[in-house]
Amino acid sequence: MAAKSNKELYFCSQCKTKVDSIDEVLVVEEFYARPFCSEECIVEYHSPLIREFEKQDLKLRVDLGIEEGFDYKLLKDDPNIINSLVSDPDEVLVNSNQLDEEFYTLVKRIEHSGSSFYCIGICFFYEDNVSLMLFHTVTGSNKLLEVYCDGEEADSEDDVLNDYDIDPQLLEDLEQKKSNYLSQLLSHRSEDDIAFEEYPNYDKYVRQTLNDPDEVYEKEDDDNDYVLTYIKSYQDQKSSFFHIVLAIKLDEDIDSDEDILFPILAFPSRDGQLYKMYRQGERISGGLKN
Repeated sequence: MAAKSNKELYFCSQCKTKVDSIDEVLVVEEFYARPFCSEECIVEYHSPLIREFEKQDLKLRVDLGIEEGFDYKLLKDDPNIINSLVSDPDEVLVNSNQLDEEFYTLVKRIEHSGSSFYCIGICFFYEDNVSLMLFHTVTGSNKLLEVYCDGEEADSEDDVLNDYDIDPQLLEDLEQKKSNYLSQLLSHRSEDDIAFEEYPNYDKYVRQTLNDPDEVYEKEDDDNDYVLTYIKSYQDQKSSFFHIVLAIKLDEDIDSDEDILFPILAFPSRDGQLYKMYRQGERISGGLKN
């Protein structure tokens, strides 16, 4: 029997120790598959970033003339504030740097002794949950709050259609088209593939798939509508998978002279045959408003 190379080699990003199985790998970022062997290594690896956020907060308070003292004491005296921030934030904002690394800002308003304060946390998200809290603080200063709340609101992809003034009849037609494509998907998917009930767990990949696809195909369907298929591969703790988004291209946006896309179906798959089925039409790229 011929020798076979093992491509599934994982090493901790901090201590460089080999991790024997993907099931033992720890990951804290959504789109950066940095593997870790332990929570200790996760904290140690990110400690320079954590310290930098702490330094920036102190500098901001000095620049804004905010006195230290009660804000920090309130956070120290009531640890449940952080639990509430993580489990039930009032706002979730997202910022990304030029490397497309995403940092999430959580904001929770709290009342104490008749005054309003804000608990603020900066963190990573993984699989729709806070995976690592990089920094947290409490402030009663609206000026400091404004500095931290300069990101974009992390909306659900389900709200995409609601952000555009769309004709009710067209919306009804899109819903029918979505139903037809979903029926087609269910009739072709393998029973061994990712379960249909798990599809909502993959909604977080929609934006990344649209913004940074590996492949984009355009095809005219039976209704003479131009449908684009966005495909991107990912790696999770189980194995690699594809995320596929079907979007219909409508008339140009008069204000910007760009085409408008409306996602009509998004789903994950580990099935190579299903992946091939959706690689149809003309392969294209660029020039589209998602």
